[in-house]
Order: sequence, then structure tokens, then C-alpha cells
Amino acid sequence: NEAAWRARGLGAAEVLGRTAADIFAPEVAAARLAHDRAVLESGRPVRIEHRETAPDGAPRWYETVKAPYYDAAGAVAGTVGIARDI
Repeated sequence: NEAAWRARGLGAAEVLGRTAADIFAPEVAAARLAHDRAVLESGRPVRIEHRETAPDGAPRWYETVKAPYYDAAGAVAGTVGIARDI
């Protein structure tokens, strides 16, 4: 969403249609993918506290909750999440 892009100093053109691997450092993208896999495999939400570096170089901590997204048939079809600056 727009607030998340701005917090990272990015614009819509830099994030739309891109993956975490296109936007984040390799270790950050790998951690995000691992959390998504955990949700997809277990069908249960995960809560993560993680540190990111702001565009000005300052450390920022976030709490993220990711949960399964179900399709019309009740199968896990993806993940949804929300993050807040803590």
C-alpha cells in the first residue's frame, strides 16, 4: 500500500508488479518468503517482529501479522498481512 511504499522511500512504479526479491535485500526477501511459506503450509497466522532500515539509514522496527487467505472452496490460496511501525 502507499504508506508502506513511502516508509521505504519508494513510489508506485518501483513496487507495483514486483516481488519482495525485486525490492528488498536478499536476506530480507528470503525471510519474508519463509514467513509466507509457513502460513501457506500450516494454514495458521504468524506474528513477526523485524527490523528494517529506513531510507535515511535509521533502524525501524515493525510488527507484522500474516494470515492465510482462503479461496471460495476453502483452500488456502495465499497470504494477507498487516504491519505496524513499533
